[in-house]
Amino acid sequence: MLLSDIEMLQRDGYALIAAVRARRLADGGEVPAAALTTYSRPEDRAKSMQAGYDAHLSKPVDLNELMATVVRLRARRRR
Repeated sequence: MLLSDIEMLQRDGYALIAAVRARRLADGGEVPAAALTTYSRPEDRAKSMQAGYDAHLSKPVDLNELMATVVRLRARRRR
């Protein structure tokens, strides 16, 4: 499970997920990933999903929503 902010110092979360998704399956290329970000507009959500994230959570994140997202993404991964 990858939980990543979009706004980071060295590279942004979009570059991070692109690098992860470029990996082979055996190297973690399909790890479930959620963006945690202050960018909460519908177009921000769409951008993170198009970039390769499986979920988009806006800060401040609700703990129940975070836990439900982790459970959902883990369940999807097992299929």
